Amino acid sequence: EGTQDRDPLNADGLPDYENATHVFEGVLASNGAANTIAVPLDENWYTGNGGGFGSVSEHFIQDASFYRLRLLSLSYRFNNDWLANTPLRDLQLSFTGRNLLLWTPYNGIDPETSLAGSSTNGQGMDYFQMPGTKSYAIGLNVKF
Repeated sequence: EGTQDRDPLNADGLPDYENATHVFEGVLASNGAANTIAVPLDENWYTGNGGGFGSVSEHFIQDASFYRLRLLSLSYRFNNDWLANTPLRDLQLSFTGRNLLLWTPYNGIDPETSLAGSSTNGQGMDYFQMPGTKSYAIGLNVKF
């Protein structure tokens, strides 16, 4: 299974700027010298684009096309010759795996996740998500 042409906003890649400062590019108006003054990144930074809660920026848009091995199921039924000297009439062993492999250029958690599930407000927003779970199951079917 796979998809192409899916480009979500990935805000998980934003660095943590706690107690951080930044020297903004430019020149000083007073003398034209290059700016070397560091300023704190305050709440305006965190609630704006820097914190991932501001306007959508193309800087965070990524290609989220993917191929996924979503379901794999294998089973083996033992030959009756194997069961001839046992009280068993039939024996089958099976394995099932879900979400086993994911191939994608996307560097977020999972290209299928969305901030608000299927609501229209958060589609294509990758922020605060958990990845889909991998699961494995082994089955044994025995007939006497």
